[in-house]
Amino acid sequence: MEKDRKVMEVRRKQLEKTLAFNPPTGDARIRLEKELASLNGMQQAMAEADSRAGTPESAAAENRVARAFVEQWKVNQALFRQYGGRVIYQQGGAEPLDAYHEFFKAAQKSGELLIVNKDFEPAFWRYYTTDSLHKFVPESGNQEEQAINTPWWMMERKTGQ
Repeated sequence: MEKDRKVMEVRRKQLEKTLAFNPPTGDARIRLEKELASLNGMQQAMAEADSRAGTPESAAAENRVARAFVEQWKVNQALFRQYGGRVIYQQGGAEPLDAYHEFFKAAQKSGELLIVNKDFEPAFWRYYTTDSLHKFVPESGNQEEQAINTPWWMMERKTGQ
């Protein structure tokens, strides 16, 4: 965990510097701001967790978080098996972007997904249709399947990632 903290802190400082001195515009800026906000949130959560380490409440919280990660990984696997498509890198591991898009389109068509306020519909679909918001797992070889079938906590971190 300490190694991950150091990697996150380096990335956080890189983002702060980029946004302060050489900020991109448009979707690229939004993506970097979201990543920075996520890293700031994780840093705060880790500090709070450190202060509660070793307590029964901490152990219960760790179990809930672990369960949530495993459940999300299983959902992502199932969606990828059913719909396939491109996979993106996310903070919580690989995400089958196209599979989610197809799943939500099918749910909307069947009436299981209803976007009540139509003003929000373009923003909802934008995540799935705007490639510039994402970093994709290379489609060559079995990299997408490996990313989906190997949870992030079992992968070895490569330098620069």
